[in-house]
Amino acid sequence: MMLQPMSQPGSHRRSVRRMMWIAAVWSALGAATASAAAAANTVTPPRPTATPGNTAATAVADDTASTLSINLPDVTVTDHNGKPQRFVTDLIKGRSVAVNFIFTSCTSICTPLGATFKGMQDELARRGVGTSTRSTKDVHLISVSVDPLNDTPEELTRYARKFDAAPGWTLVTGSRKSIDAILRAFGVTPGADPNDHSPMVYLGHEPSGRWTRAYGLGEPAVLTRRLIGLATSPSSRSTTSTIGGTIGGATGSPTSGPTSAPPGGSTRTIASAAGSTNNVRPVAAAAATAAGGSAPDELAPVRKLAAGQAANASVQSAASGSSGVSYFTNLPLVSQDRPRLRFYDDLVRGKIVLINSFYASCADVCSPVSFNLANAQKLLDEQLDTPVQLVSISTDPVADTPELLRDYAKRHGARPGWSFVTGKKENVDWVLHKLGLYNEDKTQHSAILWIGNERSGAWLKLHALAPPEAIVAAVRKIL
Repeated sequence: MMLQPMSQPGSHRRSVRRMMWIAAVWSALGAATASAAAAANTVTPPRPTATPGNTAATAVADDTASTLSINLPDVTVTDHNGKPQRFVTDLIKGRSVAVNFIFTSCTSICTPLGATFKGMQDELARRGVGTSTRSTKDVHLISVSVDPLNDTPEELTRYARKFDAAPGWTLVTGSRKSIDAILRAFGVTPGADPNDHSPMVYLGHEPSGRWTRAYGLGEPAVLTRRLIGLATSPSSRSTTSTIGGTIGGATGSPTSGPTSAPPGGSTRTIASAAGSTNNVRPVAAAAATAAGGSAPDELAPVRKLAAGQAANASVQSAASGSSGVSYFTNLPLVSQDRPRLRFYDDLVRGKIVLINSFYASCADVCSPVSFNLANAQKLLDEQLDTPVQLVSISTDPVADTPELLRDYAKRHGARPGWSFVTGKKENVDWVLHKLGLYNEDKTQHSAILWIGNERSGAWLKLHALAPPEAIVAAVRKIL
């Protein structure tokens, strides 16, 4: 959803391209070129092949997003009281744990994440869990700083006081090396701009080795129920953990796939680890579904933040060099209804466009976002004379074949003028990279919605769960 000059790792400047999707302040699109150049923060996708491709790769049999491959390093960290702790042995071993990622100078997602943990702390207390010395040995909330160079124990203590953090909620910092090892274990890019950190919460039950992850801005009661449930009911997608080993029984690095954030700016919304197909609903029920998708309770806080951001979104002008075919690329891709198209010529050139990213097997935010955009498309068709092109780019082009996307589009009520795009992985990855949406883990995609007038160079960013009426109003701003 957002833009500003990209900060270098370790820098104190705010990131232009990859601000969190729930940020209330969106940066200027004028830095699009610099942002997108750095859009691959730590990973640059392979450059596209010169040979045009007209088909998507065949679907893979296994959904690697269904299993977490995470290292749990038993490194030494420092808690907010200044006490050294072994990350696994002292904080996780033998407990049910919830882990999120914050930094104390954050002005966007961290406060809502802290409020969620505060709500979980209160819910645990209401249930009689996590409020006594004995119970804190059973359930533990852990907030890991993604900015250890600046987040001293004193800073973390001040931050903890804002949320009345009680025993059983530990905030940790440490050496760059130790924190990076933890971030890498949970699939969070180490050394990146702190604003790019993950909004996910990882829920685990160490004695049984069961882990899952959920949206970090979900309802505290729902997250608490899921956390407690890990200790009592095995999951078909459960994972195992060992100190210094992997969580999930799978070896290797996390799935290599795209993430999302449009021309020059970006923010991440991470989907659920579960790789099962979304429980989509008929478009007749889209109003309710778009508001909350298959999990309305968990997405209610997101919708509220998205509505507030949309009300304050302002139009920015693309900087020189950040528009046109030379910027967007004109690589060959495919869509659900076209065996061959060129990204710039067929989807962007001279058009009013809405661009987001998704993947068909996403089990969390993608389906609610798609239903929301279906409602927005209906309003746009009814209220505007100017055609609007919607473009949803798959962050899993290997699995998302045109046939699969055709079914996805139908189930979500897509109308003509909405292209669900896939293609050769290197081509799709490069397009996502140019838009600031690329990430090596497909589940780390963004819920940013780019709204642009390619002809005039006017762009703005919204959260893709912004109310359909707000999306229409944003389109009117750039006409």
